[in-house]
Amino acid sequence: TELKKALPKKNTKVKTTFGEGKVADVQILTQLVMVELEDARRITVPLEELEIIPPPATTKKEENDTSEGKEQADEPTNNAEDKNNNTV
Repeated sequence: TELKKALPKKNTKVKTTFGEGKVADVQILTQLVMVELEDARRITVPLEELEIIPPPATTKKEENDTSEGKEQADEPTNNAEDKNNNTV
């Protein structure tokens, strides 16, 4: 399982000496990665010769962060409870 953890998952974007592409398949024991290049060619390269391209920052997370902040701002504050306690 440690050998498998070192390998990129299918469809992960990678950079090779032949150009950029996506992981099409992996060979766990030999640590080889089959990459489908942008021009549709498939090549097999050793793991050491790959550079994994990090995914772009997702905007959904940023949207969730701001929506959570809005929800917190829209929640009633303890001031309303304090007013009720003062009238008793």
